[in-house]
Amino acid sequence: MWLTVKFNTQPATKKQKTIGCVSLVVIIVAIAVLLLSPSPAKPPSESLVYAHAQLIVEDYLKAPATAKYPGSDGYTVTKINDYEYTVASYVDSENSFGAIVRSRFVVGISYNEDWTKYKATSVIIDAEKYL
Repeated sequence: MWLTVKFNTQPATKKQKTIGCVSLVVIIVAIAVLLLSPSPAKPPSESLVYAHAQLIVEDYLKAPATAKYPGSDGYTVTKINDYEYTVASYVDSENSFGAIVRSRFVVGISYNEDWTKYKATSVIIDAEKYL
């Protein structure tokens, strides 16, 4: 027993071509919307919060280019609430006389709701409050 398959060899009508083009455009637009829509905002990692704290501290140092910060075992990040953190650590940097000194700091950081901006809410370096 043989199965015979017959293909439609008739050319597509104008209506069929239009439906095909519209379908293709709809599919392309749907893919573009999915790819270009922003991903949901998520909080920064502890290491990123620490990096932001370092940038804030450098604004208060005499020689920020000489700053050396400890690695992952030399800082603590504490989450205060959904958008606020406190970072405690130290930095070794040159003072105004060129000597390397260690300064301990605690920085409060606040983020906006979509995590794209941050600001210092408090800055304490060697027990002196700057902000």
